[in-house]
Amino acid sequence: MLIRIPWYRFIKYFSAKLFGVGVGLLVFLLIFSGFHLEQCTGKQLIIPFCFFYGYGLLFSLLADYLSGTVRHSRSFSALVLYILGGFFPFLIGGPGLIMIAGVIGAFMSLIVLIASYLIEEHWPYSGIGAALLLLLYLGLLLS
Repeated sequence: MLIRIPWYRFIKYFSAKLFGVGVGLLVFLLIFSGFHLEQCTGKQLIIPFCFFYGYGLLFSLLADYLSGTVRHSRSFSALVLYILGGFFPFLIGGPGLIMIAGVIGAFMSLIVLIASYLIEEHWPYSGIGAALLLLLYLGLLLS
């Protein structure tokens, strides 16, 4: 049986997620470069870009799916899942790495959650913003 996907809702949702992940990466780059984006170019940007756009996007999709399966308090479960998603990649390190990088990761994942939530109902702007952020990162990667 063929599953019908409401394409408009899917594109609106996915562009909001891409925008949220892009904003999270932009905040990360601005904070850790001292608000000088010209320092984050080329090879220095590959690891944060892959991490945010790979892991960040996949985990936000998974967290939204899992929080959608909860009957009560979906917002709270989404919040908890996003915070856990920020800590998860750093659990293999020591306690110092878990505390420092995990808190930063949780903060960045909450930025992704908030940015994607705020822009989700503004479909054309979320798609334009996501495309512009991807073009910005592509320009930084190639320079």
